[in-house]
Amino acid sequence: MSSTTKDKKDKQLPDKRSMTTLPKLSNNSTNDKWIETKQRNLSSSNSDPPLSPKMQHKTKLFSSPNRFELLSAAETSNEDIIFEESQHITSVPAHPANKPPPPIFIKGVEDFPGLCTELINLIGVDNFYCKSTTEKLKIQTLNPDSYRTVVHFLRKEKAEFHTYQLNEDKPTRVILRNLHPSTPTEFIKSELEVRLFEVRQVTQVLHRINKHPLPLFFIDLEPTDFSQGIYQLDSLLHTKIKIEEPHKPKIISQCQNCQAYGHTKAYCGYMPRCVRFGNNHHSSA
Repeated sequence: MSSTTKDKKDKQLPDKRSMTTLPKLSNNSTNDKWIETKQRNLSSSNSDPPLSPKMQHKTKLFSSPNRFELLSAAETSNEDIIFEESQHITSVPAHPANKPPPPIFIKGVEDFPGLCTELINLIGVDNFYCKSTTEKLKIQTLNPDSYRTVVHFLRKEKAEFHTYQLNEDKPTRVILRNLHPSTPTEFIKSELEVRLFEVRQVTQVLHRINKHPLPLFFIDLEPTDFSQGIYQLDSLLHTKIKIEEPHKPKIISQCQNCQAYGHTKAYCGYMPRCVRFGNNHHSSA
């Protein structure tokens, strides 16, 4: 009985070992396989499906600013211009920054890169910047010499543009009161030149309705520091006079060439337009 029991035990022991070890291997293998498949499923499910919508969402955000950038080009260019102006102003802190020349507005530009190349050849790469709108191109020069060169170039090319007068070209205008209306303007000019004033012109003021001459004269002087001394003048041609600043007109100026508002004929390069018939010719023609 002992031998048989030992044999049975010996036969059962390997079976138990095999039974005990095999389930452990099978459990580990199944668990490992299940965990690996679970991780693979999670990684594949987490990586593949969300990537495509994220990538599609990024492409939309990337393309939408380009679409809106075309619509808001003026706003972005405004920020760039302010940044460039602030750099230009702060570059010379010891001296007050001079006011830049007036802008130049051009219509009908068909080749913007070609125009920029011409301007670079004329005035240099750092002496101007541009701003585009739906109808016009704004050119801002940084010094009076560049401004005059660009205006001369546009007139030569017969471009459609308008601009304004340089501040340094604007005369110092004053009003002379209490001088008799029969006084010749040339006589007034010569008398002021004797007092070392640089006079451009003297214009007599007429009554608005009956056109009678008034005891008022517009005097245009060269914009120099000495011209400011005319306000101290209290007598001229044996007459007690009074020098005053002219009143600024509150109306918007209208161009007599193209009939548009906001600029004058002297700085207009557009096609002429008749105020009566609307044709492309001067109103006096």
